[in-house]
Amino acid sequence: MGVGSGPDLVVTTVTGPFAVYRDAAFTASIRVCNQGTDPSTQTSVSVYLSMDTDLTPDLSMPFW
Repeated sequence: MGVGSGPDLVVTTVTGPFAVYRDAAFTASIRVCNQGTDPSTQTSVSVYLSMDTDLTPDLSMPFW
């Protein structure tokens, strides 16, 4: 059952390690569901890491 009109993308699950070492590989999983009434075009999801519990945007990094 769709809600509203058009695509409506919602992040439903995010999993990953509690902590990682600098320069170490890790695996994260993000599930996005379309709760809308129409298909979505291709999109991307980004993962950001923080040295503390606050996520502060780095305005020098490109955002798309």
